[in-house]
Amino acid sequence: AFVAIGLFCAFGNWYAEQTMEAVWGSMIIQAIGIVGYFIARILSEEKSPFYVNWLNIIGVAFMPISMITGYISGLVFKLEGWIAPYPIGIFHTLVFVLVFFVVVIASYIILKKQTK
Repeated sequence: AFVAIGLFCAFGNWYAEQTMEAVWGSMIIQAIGIVGYFIARILSEEKSPFYVNWLNIIGVAFMPISMITGYISGLVFKLEGWIAPYPIGIFHTLVFVLVFFVVVIASYIILKKQTK
């Protein structure tokens, strides 16, 4: 839940202020959520469901992928490319969707192999 809360906080703060402090603060919220997840994983004897693991990976990967693809699209296309928690502009969105799709598929395949 903290991963999703961190994403929504980053989106809202970036829309309102467009400062990196808001993004880093939201990433700290996500990190706290992941720490709580691993503590619960260590203390609990039950395994977490596949989709919980997969959604955590996707949620945590969203902002860094958006920031990296924003930087890359800024270098390549020179017109747009913000280092932002969500894609802004056409080229940034296209690059983001391509990279994020690869990460989603790769993480799904890797996690499926680990659960077998």
